[in-house]
Amino acid sequence: MRTIFFLLLLPISIFCLGQQEKNKQPNVLLIVVDDLNDYVGFLGGHPQTATPAMDKLANESVIFTSAFSNNPICAPSRASFFSGLYPHTSKNFAFKKYQNNKTLSGSKTMMELFMENNYRVAGTGKLMHHFDKSHYHDFKEKSDFGPFPYDGKKTIGHPSVPEPFRSVGALDGSFAPLSDIPEVNGNKGWFDKVSNWPKFTVKPFRYNSDDDRDLMPDEVKLKEAIKFLKSFKENKEQPFFLGVGFNRPHTPLYVPEKYFKQFPLEDIQLPDNNSNTEKLKYGTQKEGNAGQRGFEHYAKLVASFGDDQDLALRKYIQAYLACIAFVDEQIGALLNELDNSEFAKNTIVVLVSDHAYVMGDKEYLYKNALWDKSTRIPMLIKDPRKGNSFRVANPVSLIDIYPTLIEMCDLKGTNIKNEFGKPLDGHSLYPFIQKKPKKFTGKPYALSAITGGMGDVVNRNHFSIRTQKYRYIRYANHTEELYDHTVDPYEKNNVAKEKKYRSIKNELEAMLDNELKPTN
Repeated sequence: MRTIFFLLLLPISIFCLGQQEKNKQPNVLLIVVDDLNDYVGFLGGHPQTATPAMDKLANESVIFTSAFSNNPICAPSRASFFSGLYPHTSKNFAFKKYQNNKTLSGSKTMMELFMENNYRVAGTGKLMHHFDKSHYHDFKEKSDFGPFPYDGKKTIGHPSVPEPFRSVGALDGSFAPLSDIPEVNGNKGWFDKVSNWPKFTVKPFRYNSDDDRDLMPDEVKLKEAIKFLKSFKENKEQPFFLGVGFNRPHTPLYVPEKYFKQFPLEDIQLPDNNSNTEKLKYGTQKEGNAGQRGFEHYAKLVASFGDDQDLALRKYIQAYLACIAFVDEQIGALLNELDNSEFAKNTIVVLVSDHAYVMGDKEYLYKNALWDKSTRIPMLIKDPRKGNSFRVANPVSLIDIYPTLIEMCDLKGTNIKNEFGKPLDGHSLYPFIQKKPKKFTGKPYALSAITGGMGDVVNRNHFSIRTQKYRYIRYANHTEELYDHTVDPYEKNNVAKEKKYRSIKNELEAMLDNELKPTN
């Protein structure tokens, strides 16, 4: 009789265990790649790119093909992304510490809300631009862009990079394989920065060959991320949130030689620079003129190679593709570790970039522009519980990630800390993941902004909205750009002054004005 009773209970027990597993809060692995544009296989931004790991993840994920950064430069993008607030909501457009911004410090980052929901929160690498250890239970390896050449006083651009481009600086004006060992003022070899304050110090970076060298910073971050994944086994009853920030392909474009060899210089395909867009002087304040930097970088790069535009761009794009291949390998190793762990079936994976990078299009070489080439980013969301893999063309942006994770992980509580905090600007993308797009509550556009010197937030900064068909840009000096993506996907022809687009431009301008209404 007991046996019969046990057999009757067995299906109920199995069902209950299954329901418990189903209802268990998922883990989250968030991967943030620095300065990665659409040069990934699943977006087709460059036909020669090599991203097998990210492409494999894309085949298991929902691919948001029209995803954009809300501010295409590092610090304000990440502050907006992790707070879920637009730059014009927080009035944080530039590089001031977000901790000193009343709205941002009065609002919880997604890490803080995960902590409040009993998640073990860990991180490594570049996540928010300005670090705050209180947002994590555990953190290892802050951002590092090295190694660098060293002249005895400071890190500099690589001596193999000709002037005037090398004068752009140690960070943005340099590219080379590690096998090209620098020597400057008797200081031979590569060096890592140890500190800037109170005294600038460096330490040697050992390099004998690609196979006999110190680890690059991103390789160190990979090791720490894998350690975190293994340590979570000790906390089986507690879900985890792990953020991993990889630096490459952020400049300087230094990686081992084998990655450069994947892209023979003579075979590099170049962008088409033809465009009727003027080199706009759209900033009225000193800070706003940072947007001109891309034109200056381009001009200096081309001048460095005897005005041979093709050779200059081939050199630079080769280095960028090499850095993408390098970081893709790190991402692949991390995802393999997850796939082979006990967490594989219950861990949401999100992969994004903080913004893109213009690779010579419109004779511009940098970020901090409001075109697709500077704002369009890779965005993948894998939910192993759903097993869906498909493409979503609806315009979305980084501020939508926070509310998406709230819904997917069933987080409780508010993102607001105090009277200065603001509710989230983004909207959950979970309806798309569930294949219920009509339930998406967001806008039919993505908004991006760059600083114009602050002051009056609406009238002193630069804004753009991107719908499925159009991109509209309005600069602080009221110069406008309009691109019709149905016939001009590479934004070559600015049609803002054409009569046949007048009603469309007025409609898009009204959308922007409505979005930028002053907030309390």
